[in-house]
Amino acid sequence: TATNDFIQGCIMLIGIVAVILAVLHDNGGLNAAMETLATGENGGWQYTAFLGADPGFLFFVIMLTSLGTWGLPQMVGKFYAITNEDAIKKGTVISTFFALIVAGGCYFLGGFGRLYDIDVETEGFDAVIPSMLSTVSPIIIGIIIVLVLSASMSTLSSLVLTSSSTITLDFISPLKRNPIDERKKVVIMRVFIVIFVII
Repeated sequence: TATNDFIQGCIMLIGIVAVILAVLHDNGGLNAAMETLATGENGGWQYTAFLGADPGFLFFVIMLTSLGTWGLPQMVGKFYAITNEDAIKKGTVISTFFALIVAGGCYFLGGFGRLYDIDVETEGFDAVIPSMLSTVSPIIIGIIIVLVLSASMSTLSSLVLTSSSTITLDFISPLKRNPIDERKKVVIMRVFIVIFVII
């Protein structure tokens, strides 16, 4: 799982950088995109400051979308893979770097969503990203599809492992009069993993 997550994380890092570069290129580069935001020629929105008109609001949005993930089963499952104290130090540095690139890249990219002519009342905010991606090359679209699949599979694998072990250890094992040996527990977990993946 750790190796799998590492590969998927690398795909996500490459994908988010590729998407940012493609969107900026589509808008004439960083300087041209910032100038368009500053003039207000993009549907009346006007760039005022790097952190937006209300940095406090931005802070709470980041806290809401960042801190909430700490308690997710896939995150808790990763803590069980820690082998020693040195791994915690390395993991802290690597995960912080990953979060800054991926989450920071998403927030950065989101600001340029205002450069696209979207009728929010009829299309909604969900039309922003498809509009952004409508002009990029098929290669970038392919990278984005792999990026989304990597993120989904990373979450799915952790959820399936957590769910199968929870059912086996917390529900089935206590119901048995005789203790189940480790080998049988692993077999039961694998059966549930297959069932959950099929579902």
